[in-house]
Amino acid sequence: MKLQRRPDACWGKLSQPQNDAGEESNVVLWSPVERRLHILNATAAAVWGQLKTPTTIDDLIDAITARFRARRPIVARDVKVLLERLQTAELVCSSDVAAQFPPVAPIADYERPADRYPNHVGPTTIGPLCVLGCPMLIDADDRTLFQSLSSILAPLRDQTIDLTTGSVIHLAARSTDAGFDIERNGTRMMAVPSREFALRSLLAEVNAAPLAVQRSNVVLHAAGAAFGGSHADDSLVVFPGVSDSGKSTLVAQLITRGHSYLTDEAVAIDVNSLEAQTFHKAICVEPMGQTVLGELDYAASQPLISSTWDVDPRRVGLGRLAGAGRVSALVFPTYLPGEDTQLTPLEPLETLQRLIANAFDFGTVGQPAFAALVRLANTTRAYSLVHGGDGSQLTVLENMFGRPLTHAA
Repeated sequence: MKLQRRPDACWGKLSQPQNDAGEESNVVLWSPVERRLHILNATAAAVWGQLKTPTTIDDLIDAITARFRARRPIVARDVKVLLERLQTAELVCSSDVAAQFPPVAPIADYERPADRYPNHVGPTTIGPLCVLGCPMLIDADDRTLFQSLSSILAPLRDQTIDLTTGSVIHLAARSTDAGFDIERNGTRMMAVPSREFALRSLLAEVNAAPLAVQRSNVVLHAAGAAFGGSHADDSLVVFPGVSDSGKSTLVAQLITRGHSYLTDEAVAIDVNSLEAQTFHKAICVEPMGQTVLGELDYAASQPLISSTWDVDPRRVGLGRLAGAGRVSALVFPTYLPGEDTQLTPLEPLETLQRLIANAFDFGTVGQPAFAALVRLANTTRAYSLVHGGDGSQLTVLENMFGRPLTHAA
């Protein structure tokens, strides 16, 4: 039996020093089964290199024995243990299994399937919108729901989108006797009992629907702002973080100080250019953030859910919206009440681990998405930010990345 890398295996090389012998020891693999990284030492990296093409275990052992001039029984033992682990993680398979995988089309050749739902804009339609790089339309036949969605999604409107070509995601909330049906491209996704549920369900779909068709982006759970001015070129910083890490509040505070708004929720990174795409949806301020951002009350729309503020970023600070651009830095925030502000540089491996922990499932894109995260970790300065919310974290960030050209009044 011959073994080889699984055609859908995700792997990359980190920029880190080689060992004393000059051997590669920087190969990282991502197991979708175990959902964790495997970091290969020099010997394991050499085995992975041999598995690029189908090979028998005996031939593999012979190749590694010759390369490292080691005793064959020891090499045989270690190689078999490694292969067992790689097979358990579904990173290696037999050549017969590999032959059953469909060929993977290059990113440039990939075409999203055409919609089964007509692309029209009517009196109940919100859009066209640009959401994580995807064109989108949303229909709501309930006036109150329509008005609330319109105010939240208004910054995403993009009248330059051509709805007659390509694939358009079409979401809808249809009134029923029992509440609302939520649809995606004409397919009923769920039934909800109230406007509040319909609003949150549609907003969740706004985030989730592009993930099902993304082929050229890897999406991070992150906020983002451009320091120093109105363009991403000035200093575009992305803040990846899980819920309650304080990333949305942090970016909202920066916007009030005159920096430019990229997003408070998700960032799509182009797998080829590594450019961050815009996602200018209204800033969602939860109750915890309202205690810090009380001055934004004036800019919040009338909410369907009274505990949440949805703030139009164009009404905050200098009202600047950042454009798409290359990420200048990654900052992973952690809010711990009472803690002193600490901004600590991260090495590429830790950066990659944190990126994966904050990436949406990239099964649709696979290896190109993982490779993009590895490149991002290799080429982008990254920091861990721990702060207690006393405001010093804003000064630290501005000292590092730049103050706004003109401070907000």
